[in-house]
Amino acid sequence: TDGGGIEVSGNSTVLSGVQADSCVSAEDGGAVLIEGNDCTIKDSSFNACRSVDDGGAIYVNGTNCLIDNSSMTGGWCISDKGGAIYFYGSDHTAKNCRLDSNIAMVDYGGAIFVDAENVTVDGCEFINNTAGNLQDNDKLSIDDSDVDLYSGGAL
Repeated sequence: TDGGGIEVSGNSTVLSGVQADSCVSAEDGGAVLIEGNDCTIKDSSFNACRSVDDGGAIYVNGTNCLIDNSSMTGGWCISDKGGAIYFYGSDHTAKNCRLDSNIAMVDYGGAIFVDAENVTVDGCEFINNTAGNLQDNDKLSIDDSDVDLYSGGAL
């Protein structure tokens, strides 16, 4: 019951123009769970998606995943990390994304939780994201992003 809307196991996955509303996962990835390398999610919108565990909207386990020009709004994870996105593995990028009002109810990463090496956030906007705890992570690079550290953390 991972990936409430889409579950992918494989490499070179491209998801474009996805519109996911109110998707639910009993485990990881409220809307999307990707296990694989070289994936792209672009020009997509995830609204009110939720997971019991990690990644309210998106859970990525692999290397070299790009999330570009996408929005995640009102997502939440109930018992774990990453109200909108959970990155695991290495070399991931979130670029030109809007993350608004996402919640990690118990743990870290109101918008994004990083359990990965070399993650870059570039040109993203973080608004009103909250988490039960703040994440302290030296594996994350943030460039040209507007971060509102509201009530416990965007990251």
